[in-house]
Amino acid sequence: NEDVLHPGLPGPGDVEIQASGEAKSSQLHTASATLGIVHMPQAPWEENAARMEVAIVIRAFKAGKYTITTFRNGEPQPPSVVELTQNQTRNIVVPDFLKTEAIFVKVVRAASTGK
Repeated sequence: NEDVLHPGLPGPGDVEIQASGEAKSSQLHTASATLGIVHMPQAPWEENAARMEVAIVIRAFKAGKYTITTFRNGEPQPPSVVELTQNQTRNIVVPDFLKTEAIFVKVVRAASTGK
């Protein structure tokens, strides 16, 4: 995710990433990708922190084909490729979200072929 962290600008790019409930999302974007960090900013550190289900909503500002990859504990989860129209959303449900955890969500828009 360093390709977005180092040159990234705050806020949404081609997509906006939001989280449900108490979870919050921070975003960085480049011309080719948006990286969201989903976390619980008010969660106190606890050895046995509570777990919950979090829904992550991805809304496309531009129509296109997107590859969505989530990272838990630094490990990429299997990516999904979705075709979204302008303002269409895609929901991702994260089960067993640990309140002290941070999940990275990387959304990459496929390059236009000009056809």
